[in-house]
Order: sequence, then C-alpha cells, then structure tokens
Amino acid sequence: MTYELIPADLETKLKTCRNLPSPPAYALQVIEMANDPEVDIDKAIRVFSRDPAIVGKILRTANSPMYAMVRKVESLQLATLLLGLNATTSLALSFSLVKGLRQNEEGGLDYSLYWKRSGIAAAASQVLGQYCGLRDREELFIACLLQDIGMLALNHVCPDFYGASDLPQHDHRQVVSHEQKIFGVHHATVGGWLLGQWNLPERLHLAVAYSEDPLQLPPEDERSKFVRCVAGAGALATLFMNGITDSLLQETGNKLEVWLGLPMDFLSDLLDQMLPAITEVDQLFDMNIVKDVNPADLIDMAREGQLFQNLQMCQEVEKLKSSTVDLESEFHHLQHSSRRDPLTKTFNRGFLQEFLTQAFHKSLRDETPLSVGFVDLDHFKSVNDTHGHAAGDQVLMGVGEFLMEQVRSSDVVGRYGGEEFLVVLPGTNSQGAFILFQRLLKRLSQLSHEISPGQYITVTASIGVATHSKEKSFPNVDELIHAADQAVYVAKGNGRNQYVAFD
Repeated sequence: MTYELIPADLETKLKTCRNLPSPPAYALQVIEMANDPEVDIDKAIRVFSRDPAIVGKILRTANSPMYAMVRKVESLQLATLLLGLNATTSLALSFSLVKGLRQNEEGGLDYSLYWKRSGIAAAASQVLGQYCGLRDREELFIACLLQDIGMLALNHVCPDFYGASDLPQHDHRQVVSHEQKIFGVHHATVGGWLLGQWNLPERLHLAVAYSEDPLQLPPEDERSKFVRCVAGAGALATLFMNGITDSLLQETGNKLEVWLGLPMDFLSDLLDQMLPAITEVDQLFDMNIVKDVNPADLIDMAREGQLFQNLQMCQEVEKLKSSTVDLESEFHHLQHSSRRDPLTKTFNRGFLQEFLTQAFHKSLRDETPLSVGFVDLDHFKSVNDTHGHAAGDQVLMGVGEFLMEQVRSSDVVGRYGGEEFLVVLPGTNSQGAFILFQRLLKRLSQLSHEISPGQYITVTASIGVATHSKEKSFPNVDELIHAADQAVYVAKGNGRNQYVAFD
C-alpha cells in the first residue's frame, strides 16, 4: 500500500493488543469466500445461510427502498440472484462486522456517537454513490461503515485516550487533530492498516486510510472516485453530528465540490435525499440515529444557511466589483507597458513586484483580502533532461496559457523564475484561494502538453499560498511572498502535487 505508515511503536502495540477488533467467525468465512476466485453462487448461499439473523437483514435490505424491487424477495437465493453475488457478500459482511464489533465496547470511546456517525456515513454513501455513478454501492456502504474503525483499535490500545475530559468526541475534526498530535497518525491510517490485516479487498482499506484526506490519491487512479465518495460521506456525517453552522456548511460544501465536483447549491437537496437511507440504516443496525438527531430540522437549517450564504455572496461580489475598479484601471495601464515574459506570455517578475505593491497598499487601505500563490511545477528538471529544453519550453508555454485562463480579469499571473509562476488574487480570501487552487491542481494534472507531433506529457505542481487579511496580516509585500514561498517547500516536502496554505 502507498498510504502513510504507522509509527513502529504504535504498530507493535496494535499487533500485541489482545482485544484488538477482529472479524467474528462468520465474517471470516465470508471474507475467505470473497477471496476465492472459483466460488459459485451455491457455495456462497451456503455460507450466507449460517447466520439466520443476517439472512433476515439481507432480505429486508433487498425489499427496502434502496433497491425498489418490482416484487417481494422472499428467499436468500432470489436476493443473491437479484442483488448479485458481490453486493450480497458486502451486505453480509457489513451486518456481521457491525454485530461483532458492538460486542466488545470498553474504554473511553463514546460508542453511541461512534455508531451514529458510522450509520449516517453509510446512508450518505448510497446517495453519493448514485450521484457519482458508482456501481458497487454495497462495497461503498461497508467502507463508510468501517471508515472510523481505527478509533476502535486506538481505544483498545489506549483506553483512556478518548475519555479525556478535554476532548470533545462529538467534534470529529478535533478528535482527528488530537490523534495526530498524540499518536503521530490519525485513526484513518490505523483503520486502513487494520483492514489490511483482515485481508479485506485493497480498495476498502485504501478508502478507509484516505478517508480524512482523499486528495492524497491521484485523480487518475481508478479507485479515486470510490475513495472520495467515502470521504465525502464522512464529511456529511460530521455535518449531521455537529449541527448546521454557516462555517461547517461552507466547509462541507467546499469539500464535496473539490472532491466530487458536486455544486454547493446541491448540498441541501443531497441532505434531503439522505433521509430515507438514514431511516433504513437506523432500523437495520439499531443505532438510534433518528432518536437523538432530527434530520428534517437539520435540513431546514441547511437550506436557511445556504440562502444566507447566497445573499452574503451577492453582497461580497458587489463590494468586490466596486473595490477593484481602480485596481483594474491601474492594471490595464500597466498591461500595455510590454512587461510580458517572452516565452510564456505571462507577466515578468518586475511587473509582478510593481502590481503586488499596489495591490498590497490597496488591501491595507480598503481592508480587503489579498491572496498570493506560488505554482511550482513538479520534477520539471526531468522534463528537460528526458525530452530536451525545447519540450520544457512547450510545457512552460502551455502552463502559462492554462493559468491565465483559470483566473479573473482582475487577477495577475506571472513567471517568477524558471518553472515557478506567481498568481496574485486581489480581493480573494483564503477560502476563495483554496477553491481556485484545488480546481487548478485537478485540471492541470489532466492537461496534456504536446512536446512533439503525436507525443504528449502531463505535469503536476506544488502550490503554496499566503493570504493577507484582517485575521492574518503581513507587515509588507516581501513577507507575504516569503510566506507563500515557505508553503511551497512544505507542499514539495509532503509529496508534491498538492496545495498548502501558509499558517
């Protein structure tokens, strides 16, 4: 596997923990059958039939609104034929694993919160899977049910960890941050490792391992959409569990837009579509989700929050239009002064410094944000070494043209030096910069550059961004540029092809 490794001391503790979560005997039989390339449907039905309670849940699921069968399914044989062997296997495994994992609840973890979040994520997976056109939604279902299983493992290794009085277990983001601080990794990495130990399919433990940061998996990887759906379902579960706030609503919408291309204004409809699935999961697993969380009230809050954000956005747009009129005027005056880089046709470093100085003073005067981003092409030296400098020049020209197409008329793109470009975004806060550069990263990695007739290559970039605002101010332009430059080095040190904001 390619995801983050667990520290050696933690892995030793996990391997020697006597009560570490493990699959029950029935689940082990299902896993063994699933890994048998010669299994037939008759053998599978014999394995499924060994637990009548799980057979009942499979039949109930087959007759639920999730599948909308035209006639009632009354036998396991018919359910397996209609759902398919892979789907039935995933359902049997889901029911068995949850049943087994709920029998050993100890330590400081709030299991009620844990299972509610798992259930909501599993319900969300069905809606997101349909939206993204994924066929194996039962496998997506089990991945979402198990995406936090690393918390169960950490809870057994360190029973007092989650019960600490200063750790708000309802706030998933704080839990993840605290895990990283104490253990050196968060529970998603541990969960991916654990499912690997269980010999579950690779896509499952990959999705669990990346469930907190799906952008680690390149978009060209065929498993990327599956992994991002699991992470998106987790984000929706966090939204349900924490209650609708403007900031969390915006954060969730941004994640779904970046990860899955889902429009922000679709979020409240998505939550609405989750209601039947949440009710069904609640009944199947007896998680008391609806008892303590009223999804309908949350959806109403989401619609109100989204309406408020839309109105606020309109006001910000009007403010931005008026505040950038004089800056655009200065920009167009300077644009005609022949300050273009001769190769890429973007602005040169001298112009960038002049424009940035004006933009920074205007930001101070009008108290508006200013974001600056370094776009540094990854492994560009190897392009020149492998294909020649002429090919490298073709790539630089293509990237320069691409960057200029991605920004507004009031923004500026310039070549700062070598394979490094600077993007200046007047009036743009850190959230706006995040949305722009995440979209830019994705599209750049999919852009092909013709370096000779019929020969194409692609490149990626590391992006470092700094934002001057009332919340985080810089004393001068040089410090702002230096901060963005530092963020680039962090992005490259973390594996490249990613966005890092200066903090």
